[in-house]
Amino acid sequence: MKKITAFILALILFLSACNAAFASVAKNPLKLDAKAAVLVDTKSGKILYSYNARQKRSPASVTKVMSLILVAEAIESGKISLKDVVVASKNAAALDGTEIYLKTGEKMTVNDLIKATVMASANDACTALAEHVAGSRRAFVKMMNAKAKQLGMKNTHFQNCTGLDVGISNHYTTALDIVKMSAELMKHKLMVRYTTTWIDKIRGGKTTLVNTNKLLRTYKGCIGLKTGMTTKAGYCLSSVVQKGNTRFCGVILGSKSAKNRFKSMTRMLNYGYRHFQTAKYEVDLSQAGNIGVNHGEKKFVELLVNQKSLYITVPRGKGGEVDTIVRLDKELEAPVRKNQVVGTVRFSLGSKELKKVNILAKEEIKEKSFENVFRNLFKSLVTNS
Repeated sequence: MKKITAFILALILFLSACNAAFASVAKNPLKLDAKAAVLVDTKSGKILYSYNARQKRSPASVTKVMSLILVAEAIESGKISLKDVVVASKNAAALDGTEIYLKTGEKMTVNDLIKATVMASANDACTALAEHVAGSRRAFVKMMNAKAKQLGMKNTHFQNCTGLDVGISNHYTTALDIVKMSAELMKHKLMVRYTTTWIDKIRGGKTTLVNTNKLLRTYKGCIGLKTGMTTKAGYCLSSVVQKGNTRFCGVILGSKSAKNRFKSMTRMLNYGYRHFQTAKYEVDLSQAGNIGVNHGEKKFVELLVNQKSLYITVPRGKGGEVDTIVRLDKELEAPVRKNQVVGTVRFSLGSKELKKVNILAKEEIKEKSFENVFRNLFKSLVTNS
């Protein structure tokens, strides 16, 4: 009896282990070395691969993506200039971790500080930039959180501009939120100059910078973006790759080593480009006609769509097989509201709907009143006579 009981217990434990292993593989089929990962088509917004993508985690120096967005905006608005000379504060010079060893009172241009922040992930350079933009680190962090809210990063909160996470507990984001800020940074062509640079110099050529993002050299089409590492966060990476019309952003959080984060990112990007591509489509309503309006001051309503051009993620090689189906309401009853949904344009591949765009009423059409009917009748009689 004891042998049978022991066998049953062993069998239960074995099956439980198998189930746990299967669940793990099912959640992370690419077997990435990551605590969280995501791959997104940034043009269509389609999530192509997701593993704990909404899990709140420390992002380490990937935090600096948000810092660089604010620096880019400050430059483009004229608030600061690339030629501005920044005097390093005691606070900036005291930063540890990855640094370019700024000394208190050392002068450096915004241009060189950006290089150091993007390429070397220098905490002291990033802090000097933050103070130059906002006047203080605290004020800059408020700007970071405000920008995160504006970008729809609902599961993000920053406590500093660098990503150093020792002694703090409320500095976090998610893989999906990192995609949002990474895509936003890449809209600033100024910053792409830095994120695509492999080697450069500062301090009049005395200090050489080598980009920490090794994918710039090893993955075709890589145009950024940012590495990060702390004991708490593990090895992290946000990467943006452009091939033809297709731009993907991948995020790896919590990898065990620098080598593994690049290996996992490469595997995820390869999966994306092997199976998917981005196709551009135009919404054409020229053949759709108008919709009749019963009892309205106008007999027909004109149509519009908010998106005339749109990007859709499709299986690789299937872009030409997408069907476009326009469906309109047969007729409307007055009153008709401006921007009222009166139909749809559906993009489908076989039986699968890929995208739906609403067709809207271009204008408001009020219901006919007795006064208007009488006026139109009188006008008609006068014209005919």
